[in-house]
Amino acid sequence: MRMYIVALLGAIVVCGAHFYGMQGAYASIYGYDSLVHFLGGVAIGFCVVLCSRIFPRFTFTRKFWVVILGVIAIGVVWEVFEYIADIAVLPGQSYWPDTMTDIVLDIIGGAGAWLISRKNV
Repeated sequence: MRMYIVALLGAIVVCGAHFYGMQGAYASIYGYDSLVHFLGGVAIGFCVVLCSRIFPRFTFTRKFWVVILGVIAIGVVWEVFEYIADIAVLPGQSYWPDTMTDIVLDIIGGAGAWLISRKNV
């Protein structure tokens, strides 16, 4: 039950942070986009950890890779959405370096969520 609450709170925090970012924080606060991507990776990581409980026979290591691949998949879908919606980069930024940084931060956040929840994995 506690893991569900953590995942829900993480999702709420990320949604709030993204909403705040859309109000101008992405452009005015240096590194805000990176922070939100890291927190998004954490929130998605917790959600994937919960979903991985469907497969109780998965080993500890296999669940780690399920979390990492889940975070990558959702991160890539988000980056495609940003590109299509033309919100991918701020003026003066390049698309690919920003995208790669965002995905790496998603992965680090997901790995962090897995480490935090490993007692429950």
